Amino acid sequence: SLFERIQAIDPGLDPRNYVMVFGLRNYDEIKGKPITEIVYVHSKLMIVDDKKAIIGSANINDRSMVGSRDSEIGVLIEDTDFIDSTMGGEPYKVGKFAHDLRLRLFRNHLGFSPSESSRKLLDPTSREFFKQLWVPQAAKNSLIYEEVFNCLPSDQAQTFADVKTIRSKSCLAEIDPSTAKRKLTEIKGHLVLMPVQFLARENLRPAVGTAESLVPYVTFT
Repeated sequence: SLFERIQAIDPGLDPRNYVMVFGLRNYDEIKGKPITEIVYVHSKLMIVDDKKAIIGSANINDRSMVGSRDSEIGVLIEDTDFIDSTMGGEPYKVGKFAHDLRLRLFRNHLGFSPSESSRKLLDPTSREFFKQLWVPQAAKNSLIYEEVFNCLPSDQAQTFADVKTIRSKSCLAEIDPSTAKRKLTEIKGHLVLMPVQFLARENLRPAVGTAESLVPYVTFT
């Protein structure tokens, strides 16, 4: 994996200082019972330096980008209207559309109320934002979801046996719905940590003899 390659350079390196992956999760109730699900959105969005935005169906891989494989559609929006902001702790000109779009999304992901200021969100590269707001909120939300729902995928499930064990346990939402609902009120926004160690100790290559094993690996990249 990418994380293993970073650690191979220097075992003392923490890959999370270079790459982190996050997701979105939500919860609701059905007949008084708390439920949860990952937020799945098929469309893709990349906002670059608060100046450009790419929106569409294309993935950042050969299947989408080579041009002779999957059919995709994407829109590149390059701002021509710039406003003053901050990036990397320095004064910086941002594109009005890309910047406003990122702020709206970040406010949603972090659960900001309409009255909360967006000041902390202006510089996404600052330590104040990433290490003191973004990552802690994702970690807190993730812990609550795991405590209430025994969520899968999870970093606690690195083998199929782990998955079976977690599925066999009753979760708090089933045992004590009232306590589960109180816990869920502590969640803010939808941001969670992506479980990058899920099934890390399993060989996920297609089994010999299956149709998938006969297809060149490049097909899946």
